[in-house]
Amino acid sequence: MAKVFTIPFGQPFLETLADGIMQRFSSNPLLLAKTLVILPTRRGCLGLKEAFQQRRNSQILPRIIALADLEQEPTVPGFIAPVLRPAMPAAQQLGLLSQLILKKEQTSIATALNLAKELMTLLDEIHTSDGDIARLQTLVGTQFAQHWQITLDFLKIITDYWPSILQDYGMIDSAQRRRDNLRVLAQQWAPDYPVILAGTTATRPATADLAKAILNFQNGNIVLPGFEALSEDLPPSTHPLYTLHQFVDRLGSLDIRPWVTLAAPAKARGKLLQQAMAPVINMAQPLSAAEQQDIISNLSMVECRDTGHEALIIALKIRQSLAEGLESIIVITPDMELTRRLQSQLKRWNIIANTSQGTPLTKTVVGTFLCLITQFRSQPTPRGLLALLKHPLCYRHLNRAAHLNHVRQLDLKLRRRRQPNLLSADYVKEEDREWYEGFLKDMVLTDHSSKKSLTEHLDDLIKIAEILCAPEKLWGEADGQRAADYFASLKPHGDFYPPLNGREFRDLLPQLMNQELVHDRQGIGSPVRILGALEARQAHAPLMILAGLNEGTWPQDLASDPWLNRQMRLDLGLPDPLRRIGLSAHDFCLGFSAPQAMLTRSMRKSGTATVPSRWWLRLETLLSIHKIKLDDGKQLKEWAEKLDAPQKIEPAAEPLPCPPLDKRPVHFSTTDIEQLMRDPFGYYARRILKLRKLDVPDEDLDSRDLGNLIHEGLDLYHRLYGNQIDLDKLIDCGEKTFAPFIADPYVQHFWWPRFTSVAHWLVNEWRKRQLDYTFTEIEGTLDFNYGHRRSATITSIADRIDVRDGQAIILDYKTGSTLPTKGDIIAGLSPQLAIEALLLANNGFPPLINHSLSNLEYWHLKGGKDGGAVVNLKDINLLVESTEQGLKNLLQHFLMSATPYLCNPWGESKLKNRDYSQLARLEEWNS
Repeated sequence: MAKVFTIPFGQPFLETLADGIMQRFSSNPLLLAKTLVILPTRRGCLGLKEAFQQRRNSQILPRIIALADLEQEPTVPGFIAPVLRPAMPAAQQLGLLSQLILKKEQTSIATALNLAKELMTLLDEIHTSDGDIARLQTLVGTQFAQHWQITLDFLKIITDYWPSILQDYGMIDSAQRRRDNLRVLAQQWAPDYPVILAGTTATRPATADLAKAILNFQNGNIVLPGFEALSEDLPPSTHPLYTLHQFVDRLGSLDIRPWVTLAAPAKARGKLLQQAMAPVINMAQPLSAAEQQDIISNLSMVECRDTGHEALIIALKIRQSLAEGLESIIVITPDMELTRRLQSQLKRWNIIANTSQGTPLTKTVVGTFLCLITQFRSQPTPRGLLALLKHPLCYRHLNRAAHLNHVRQLDLKLRRRRQPNLLSADYVKEEDREWYEGFLKDMVLTDHSSKKSLTEHLDDLIKIAEILCAPEKLWGEADGQRAADYFASLKPHGDFYPPLNGREFRDLLPQLMNQELVHDRQGIGSPVRILGALEARQAHAPLMILAGLNEGTWPQDLASDPWLNRQMRLDLGLPDPLRRIGLSAHDFCLGFSAPQAMLTRSMRKSGTATVPSRWWLRLETLLSIHKIKLDDGKQLKEWAEKLDAPQKIEPAAEPLPCPPLDKRPVHFSTTDIEQLMRDPFGYYARRILKLRKLDVPDEDLDSRDLGNLIHEGLDLYHRLYGNQIDLDKLIDCGEKTFAPFIADPYVQHFWWPRFTSVAHWLVNEWRKRQLDYTFTEIEGTLDFNYGHRRSATITSIADRIDVRDGQAIILDYKTGSTLPTKGDIIAGLSPQLAIEALLLANNGFPPLINHSLSNLEYWHLKGGKDGGAVVNLKDINLLVESTEQGLKNLLQHFLMSATPYLCNPWGESKLKNRDYSQLARLEEWNS
């Protein structure tokens, strides 16, 4: 009598399982009520109950239990399990292993935690696969490089020390207890009622042992998902049926029959799938015209531009199918980003999908709020402060609008300051100071260099979070409840972790919280389900969409084992990593065999080109051989293009602002004149509209900041020491100006050495010159007549003016990589030195009245080996004359006629910055 059955690909597993149970036991309701059905997951148990409820002749349900529950506690009717040692909680195990790692290696607590997680994974694999931990120390033989011995020495943590720690606590590893619970059932359970183990692939030896024991029961049956006999004895490990054939070989059963007798299913896609999954593609089974038509009617493959486009295409397919009356749709994808995008797209039509993939606690509203609190308390930064204050859960003492008004003012203040002291309210406006001081008080800022236990840190965090946000709002939603439950379970084990300072707790908390998943409660009962590959194994729908079919996503990349290479794993008795690809292939086959299947992939993800999944490529190859052209989603793509396309596209015209003459400024600095020449629209936006680009809070220093620091250091030196030439004093002045930023690694290792190189070069250059006196940062002013009774004020601040033999030498320090070109200087696009020469000629510098001009020089302070270079401008008298005439023409052009301020008149190569290009919508009209 056959006791091993299969439900083939293409049949709804749970519904067919329910039909088979009813056929066998419906005549005996009492026996049906005693029957025990074991499924791999709790989701599968719920699905089977729904399948029974949908059958009108089902008055009594069998007992249904998840294999995962039996692993935790083997409680089945009529069996009393022996008492096993309790499993050590994962939080306690993680803390103890972290302490062992810190004692063995000099590393950070965050790194120790990561290593502890990897050790826990290795322990789980060894116990689950019936491996022997003691064999770890004998794995490195002559065939392996000796550096592997270093790894095995580290693994003494789990071979030598960990077993005794478990013995001291009277506990065992959780994976070992799960294995032992199933072994107890397999060895001691002898029920007198029917038992059906269904849907498992028995990747764990303990599960296979339980299945073998069930076969020996008087009325025990095994139901396999999608088993098919193959010509070869055992396919390669990447084959979708590899694990099932390995399971059947272990059972020793050769008589495998269909669970129920069904009408002959369509074989077309089965043939195609069999050819696609074969180790070597062969054409032994050609497809008939009817089979080809069946494939064309029920299968589509849609290639999308990117992940966002793929989500929109899938959402449109779902919307279309629901409108056509389809009652159930399943989307299968391991890609969590695609899942989130798809959920967002479905909300266009108020479709709420039921999802199985949880969100890591750190990515939830409450999780980010808690992490932001720890980040600010341990290392306050402007960005972290603003992120915390703008978080929707902050701030309970004011209404939201009043709180955000304070935050906006603080935001503007922080954008104008470099490295403010965030722990003081001195830099805050007077009207916001009381609010900010209250916030700092609520944060309970203390000395975070002192170490405390994890439990104390968690108590402090919860206390502060409840001060900043009302507890009912903080813990009321699903993510808040999950966080509260997790902290409650973690705190009793806090003493097993090493003592932590504030920064260590900041690094540790996200790693701990990232292990917890928050499941969305919305979408329960929805006709649309978005499932991961594991959750979809027993699911079935008339339309199944297999999404994210790219290498690295489906199948997922094989995670490299940090401890053992592949051969070592096999020698230890651990499963071949390639087996995971075979399991993914089996999941793909289950979805592919649905009545209607749609396959999708994106050609780019996060801006990077993707590689199609190996199954996608094999199907494409076979379809081209069979000359089958599938639906490629052309209609869906057309809808997607039209969905968000504007009814009419009107590119913006080139802006031609032309303010009244009396609104145009008549006071110009050399910077204004340069911008007016290079980018009149930018000058208009900055000087007339008074618009300024907002700096990014805590923005990284750039080359302009380096120039400012060097200028400030030189100016400080000349103000303090005049014409003295002293390298040590110059270096000392540089240290004072660089001091607020020296903690920045880039400043410390690149900018400061550049300044010292420049200082040596400057001192040597100054010593070469015999100067009468020197002026630095000297301001000059000129009332410039540009027409009849019309004048404008021209100002400039010269970096340095040297006087030698009664003649002036005007210097301009340049710290950039390049100097102004000769063409730009002549054209007036780089007019600073020429304008300063004009001011000198017209006695615009009060200390230098009646001084003639000797030289115009650029001092290129480039640092490095050379330190700097001096570049003299030629034909300075002609340059001054042309500058005077050019300046007159420029002012007449803009101040005596209604001339518009053009955007980018010289082309983008002459723009010094693009601060106002977006305001001018340059890309729209200049493409």
